[in-house]
Amino acid sequence: MKYKKLSIISNIIFFSSSIFALGVLAKNYIDRSKVPAGVCPIENNRSLMIVSIVILVLAFIFTTIIDRKLKKVNKE
Repeated sequence: MKYKKLSIISNIIFFSSSIFALGVLAKNYIDRSKVPAGVCPIENNRSLMIVSIVILVLAFIFTTIIDRKLKKVNKE
């Protein structure tokens, strides 16, 4: 039961972080279409990109830890 709750939380974190990352990519795409040639729109959105990458990495680590614990419990 405990692992099922952790798995649900992990899935929620992953899907929400994926949606956030897609939103950041869409914002970068829209900003890029509004600026003149030679201007980098990524510099204005760098913090959002870093946050989305960190959240996705944390979701991956969280999922990996849960999977290892489940395998360990199933072996016993």
